[in-house]
This record gives sequence, structure tokens and C-alpha cells, in this order.
Amino acid sequence: MALNVLFIGGTGQISYPCVERAVDEGHRVSVYNRGLRGDPAIHRLRSVGGRPSCTK
Repeated sequence: MALNVLFIGGTGQISYPCVERAVDEGHRVSVYNRGLRGDPAIHRLRSVGGRPSCTK
């Protein structure tokens, strides 16, 4: 059963292998990140860009 999975980040040392595994297992993966790392493999996924902002 495929799940819709959203990773916050998705390009770091810990999260990237999690993203790869979810894709390999057939899940529909989306990644939300700031787009600061130019990893070409992550661009084959649904990517949602953004910049978190702090309000004080």
C-alpha cells in the first residue's frame, strides 16, 4: 500500500536515505526544503520550496 509521504528537509545526511528508501518502497514522496542543496536526485521527486520565517 503506497503512502503519501512529506519529508521536511529531505536532502541532509539523515533524511536523504529515508527519502530514498521511501521511494524504493513505492511511496509517493514529496520534499519540502529551501532548495539550498543542488542534489540532482532529489529533483525527480515532487519538491515544494519555501523559506520558514520567524515571527516575534
